[in-house]
Amino acid sequence: MVWRCFIGDKLGPLFFIDGIVNGNTYIQILEQNHILFINFLQENGIHNVVFQQDNTSPHHTKATIWWLKTSVEQHAFTIIEIL
Repeated sequence: MVWRCFIGDKLGPLFFIDGIVNGNTYIQILEQNHILFINFLQENGIHNVVFQQDNTSPHHTKATIWWLKTSVEQHAFTIIEIL
């Protein structure tokens, strides 16, 4: 699996995952990549960051939801909710 964040023409780090991704693995990916990218964007004047996920199960574990809500408060980005 490959994971990457982007906004406009700015690309976050490319992250390769070998194996099964569960909620804990997904949180580690976000901690190691997403937050660094959010911080980079904000340091470069981009503050209207919106994070969108698909509907895979690791994105909706209780731990992932808690982690994302905490991160939104700490790092000021928006999440598009999947219904």
